[in-house]
Amino acid sequence: MSAPLVIALEDLLEAMELGGRDIGFFLDCESGEFLSFTSDDPDDVLYVARDAPDRYFEILPPPPRAAFGWMVEYAEQQRTSLSGRLLSVLDRPKPFKGFKTALIRFALIDEWYAFEKKRLEEYARAWAGEAGLVVAEPKD
Repeated sequence: MSAPLVIALEDLLEAMELGGRDIGFFLDCESGEFLSFTSDDPDDVLYVARDAPDRYFEILPPPPRAAFGWMVEYAEQQRTSLSGRLLSVLDRPKPFKGFKTALIRFALIDEWYAFEKKRLEEYARAWAGEAGLVVAEPKD
């Protein structure tokens, strides 16, 4: 049995943060390289990766349900009056946009981004562990 592949946390986070409808990423499990493709110009990356699923892992962003759960968790940690306001935004149409607008209005956006980054790191580490990968911690 070979040693598990070690990947940089920063690279995995970047792929998860940027991945979405217009851009995607695969991890080459032989080289450890992250390969990107766009919806406009997928090159051969998409086709090669999908033809060799044992070699390439598709890196997907966290599902909306997870991101929504992080917003609820963050809102519930705020003082009561603020918590209620943030939670009510999440019950309206376009909750993601409304939540960020509310965070800006209440001067909480930087605090939210730090919270969201921590949750994304936890998600990325769990994803990597399930895939049998080892995450290299950032060097300070």
